[in-house]
Amino acid sequence: MPTVSGELRAMLPVWALSVLLPVPLVNFWRHRPGSDLAYGYLFLGAALLAADRFAALGAGFEPSVWRIKTRALWTAGAINVAVFTMFVWAVTAEADLSVPLFASLATATALCCAPFLAIATGSTYLAVFGCLVLVAAIKMAGCVVVVLVYGWHAQEHGYTTLPWTQPNLLVWLCLAGAAGCSVVLYETARRSRTLR
Repeated sequence: MPTVSGELRAMLPVWALSVLLPVPLVNFWRHRPGSDLAYGYLFLGAALLAADRFAALGAGFEPSVWRIKTRALWTAGAINVAVFTMFVWAVTAEADLSVPLFASLATATALCCAPFLAIATGSTYLAVFGCLVLVAAIKMAGCVVVVLVYGWHAQEHGYTTLPWTQPNLLVWLCLAGAAGCSVVLYETARRSRTLR
């Protein structure tokens, strides 16, 4: 019977990649796109890790396998968030509490959406691509709502930016969309084990 520690050992090469992927971008944290790209790469690493563990699973797996894999993934995700936060705090020399919050949100979204997409497609790379498309679609839908609320000049007034530390309507729509997709896809993957 597989164990959580055995699953963590099996995911070690991809896990190392997912931990180290956002680290070079942390050096550009103080520049505007640097922090956004670092969070994006953290999301990408977590999605890659989750998709890698579930893509080869196949149809009809046991509930115990799901529990073991998800426990190992959430453990790895928590460690990724902690390492990422320590790197950011070391580079910026300040303990900003928004860093672990947004790192946790990015990681949780990836760990909830990627298993469903990996099981459904049977491919790690299609699942990761699906996660990226899903997040882009959430932002695009949020932009449409912002334009409907504020009018065609929303971009000129700064309503289509994502100021994460001072949230506007678009930030809240992106967070709500990501949370909704995460819950739906996670529960769908957990309940239906015969997707392929």
